[in-house]
Amino acid sequence: MDDEKFIDSVVYSMETVNPSRNKYLVGLFENNYVSKYPRLNDRLFIAKYGSKLYSDILGDLNSYQAVVIHLMNEPKFRILKTAPAGIRFVWNIWGMDFYGLLSPTEYPLYDEQTELYLVKRASRTYLDYSIRSSFLFKFYIHYKKKLQRYISKKYYRKISFYSTVLPEEKALVNKHLDLPASYVPFSYGFTDEQISAAISYKEVMDTQNVFLGNSGTPANNHINLISRLSKFNLKNRRVLTPLSYGDKEYIYDLIKFGRGRLRNNFEPIIDFMPFHEYIKRLKTCKVCIMGHYRQQGVGNIILMILFGAKVYLSTRNPFYKFCIKRGMRIFSIENDLMSLSHDLFSEISSAEVRQNKKAILEYFGQNAVLERNRKFIEKISASNGLAKDPH
Repeated sequence: MDDEKFIDSVVYSMETVNPSRNKYLVGLFENNYVSKYPRLNDRLFIAKYGSKLYSDILGDLNSYQAVVIHLMNEPKFRILKTAPAGIRFVWNIWGMDFYGLLSPTEYPLYDEQTELYLVKRASRTYLDYSIRSSFLFKFYIHYKKKLQRYISKKYYRKISFYSTVLPEEKALVNKHLDLPASYVPFSYGFTDEQISAAISYKEVMDTQNVFLGNSGTPANNHINLISRLSKFNLKNRRVLTPLSYGDKEYIYDLIKFGRGRLRNNFEPIIDFMPFHEYIKRLKTCKVCIMGHYRQQGVGNIILMILFGAKVYLSTRNPFYKFCIKRGMRIFSIENDLMSLSHDLFSEISSAEVRQNKKAILEYFGQNAVLERNRKFIEKISASNGLAKDPH
């Protein structure tokens, strides 16, 4: 695993459905890095990728019933490549580790404004800009990505099982990776403490702020959304924009752009904050806008739906399809937000709020997540006997 906020929910879930039979190894890219997130289990270890300590903690892969990779990055892919035959690997796909393997032709991540920004940023001269904007360059990127996947295909064959954040992503993975692995659902969910903190926070906020995006990465497609929001009469409402991690240059440029367009209405969140403080900020928002074309920021969207917010997603986003399929009242960026006559701050009905919460909890509620992950353990353990103790 990487040092991410999902880790606590993984530990909580796994220790609930398969107690004291798991080992967790968090990889770091820097020696002196200080983790931002609390830890719940004495079986969780932290070490720098590639270090002797990391290798010693990992130990003999044959001693594990299954090796679950949460987010396939380069260090973990090297482990997959060099592992002997017979290891049961499970790939829990987060999003960036899959969508990053595809070319813009296969699955575009950026709208026109973000794409233009990225091309200009990468271009040092007009000639460079012309080349990067050309069809031939896109053709080159497309086949470069396909070649990289083809070369990696023999290593992907070592994977026995895989999961995605949303079931709607299964078809995308099958289409582009052709994994021989079996699909097995897995969910991250929230811990008891997180759920309790979110639900029990009762302070009434007489505000209608806007929650925009989930991180400082271009895949949020902030630029076009900020431009659109500048056309609304925001009055004293704030546009809260989480930018505590991501692409540093993009974050710098976006803050400058956001303040230029939205003035004092733009409020970037640039510092990491404890979960209960983050919840306090979320609950000041009645509108949530996520401009991703891919699945991203699901935890934030779930919380905003549970808080009764009006949520806008791109119709290209698999999570939009997930919600519509389950009868939820979700608004689209393309058809609703971009409409000149749209009322951004009209509220959804109490019946629609209840239906949205019901649908979310049926899939992402604690009981549903634990049952899904219990079956996940059973599936990846099948025909391998009882779970081995990793110590």
